[in-house]
Amino acid sequence: MKIHFNPKDILPKLRLAKAVTVRSPVPILQNVKIVADKQSGAVLHATDLAIGIRIRFKCKVMEDGTALLPVKRLITILGSTKASQITLASTDGGIVLEADGEEYTFLTQPPDEFPDVSDFTAESYHKILAFSMQAMIQRTVFVTDKEAERNALSGVCFESERRIISAVATDGRQLAWHEAMGETVGEPKIDRVIVPAKTLTLLDKILKDKSLKRVDKVKMAAGVNDDRQTTGTVLFQCGDFTLFSRLCEGRFPKWRSIIPKADDMICATVNCGELRTAVNNVKGVITNLAPGVYLTFEKGRLTLIGEGKEVGKTKKAIPLTYTGRKMMFKIDESFLTALLKVLDVKTTLSVYLPTDGGDPILIRCADGYHYVVMPMSYKDEDLPAECRDVVESACETVESELDVADNVESENEANIVPIVESESEVEVESDGKESEPEVPQIESDKTAESKPVKVMASKPPTAPTAPPSRPVNSGKSAVVQRESGESVAGTILAGNTQGCIVFAEQASGKLYRIPSHCCTRRKSEGVIFVSISEVNLSANAHLLGMFTLQSLF
Repeated sequence: MKIHFNPKDILPKLRLAKAVTVRSPVPILQNVKIVADKQSGAVLHATDLAIGIRIRFKCKVMEDGTALLPVKRLITILGSTKASQITLASTDGGIVLEADGEEYTFLTQPPDEFPDVSDFTAESYHKILAFSMQAMIQRTVFVTDKEAERNALSGVCFESERRIISAVATDGRQLAWHEAMGETVGEPKIDRVIVPAKTLTLLDKILKDKSLKRVDKVKMAAGVNDDRQTTGTVLFQCGDFTLFSRLCEGRFPKWRSIIPKADDMICATVNCGELRTAVNNVKGVITNLAPGVYLTFEKGRLTLIGEGKEVGKTKKAIPLTYTGRKMMFKIDESFLTALLKVLDVKTTLSVYLPTDGGDPILIRCADGYHYVVMPMSYKDEDLPAECRDVVESACETVESELDVADNVESENEANIVPIVESESEVEVESDGKESEPEVPQIESDKTAESKPVKVMASKPPTAPTAPPSRPVNSGKSAVVQRESGESVAGTILAGNTQGCIVFAEQASGKLYRIPSHCCTRRKSEGVIFVSISEVNLSANAHLLGMFTLQSLF
């Protein structure tokens, strides 16, 4: 093999190929294979067996053949040379590099032992514009689970529905979803595939190559090994680049049920650039021991507070379009930084706040991007002084809601009055003995042999209605007790008329949200006991402090 080329034509391609070879522990796979042909030109092959890349580059082929290139050393030489033309030739045991009086000889392994990376030959596939594919990758890959290896949460899930391609990723604490228009060629039967984050990061670098344009189209074809579409491979092709990868194993969660409904939330709008600057200003004092930034939403203003006990405290206020009540949330600053980094500074963010502080926050953009994040739990004693008034105000709101619920229940009880029926019944007293009911005096000319009985009924008769859900008083000591007898001591932090209570476990500080309609409670020596069945606890009590979106699946 013998070729002539300009270093500027091959150097960017070698750097992309190197990104694959550095991951392989196999010595031969740490090289790049070159295949030269006078008719089709020269092609670079690099793989670690899980990911493979195939790159065509511009050169003049003098002799056909193959060779292995020590990519790290070759990049160093080509990056420092001033020559405009370089000759690369293969020998019996290696390669020779010549340029303007310079000569480099390298010993390499036989190229026949290096596996080839397949070209894109699929007849059924999806096509997406390059800039749309980049947006989907950049806006989702940052929320994948970095600690997992090849399971469902370590990749981005791609779904297709007609011409709409969706990309979604989650690590259990946050979720990102982006849609783009695409085209379908043939009849691809893949509805859902999970592509590893490493593969998509490399594809994003490929799409930034100067030889590609924003309007170029990326072909995507997947082949699965089973009916569940959990194992298989995926191929991407754009311009001179073909990328191969194995799919992540496992089933992706039912993510659509995780995204909260915006109609049930309070909306605020803020500029992305201003929010990014504010987060960067306040996160400097936040330490790993106490992560999280406090965000206070109030009419016309969003206040961000970062505090580190051993460092100090920072505070920043920015304009906000918001007309709801004053609310405060704590969010991991690293989540906000990563999110705002992938969005344009001119973007207007619609932030949907939950009415219950333990529910997720939804952030949307006008171009169809959705981001969901769970607020962090916090202790009252750790709150900055500026945030404590917000918590106190929320507690007052909860107490007023409790009073309203008590009044409604009292009114319903007041409507219960005794009436007389002709059917005979027997009342049972508290000691379990039967007693004769009192016979009221009835004016009549005839003696009634049947004994009228006092029973309870509503007056006036109305259509049956469901009793109101009465929440547990906040701020009270409580014990959550399973049917199995296991008890967990703690405190009721909040209860509301929307049918749930927030319970803090005393031993670990973990928070649970429990629907009050499935609870029964009794008081004993000033302590409220909340009894809940095993089924209800596992299905409805969600961990908030260490909340994972997986717990909802």
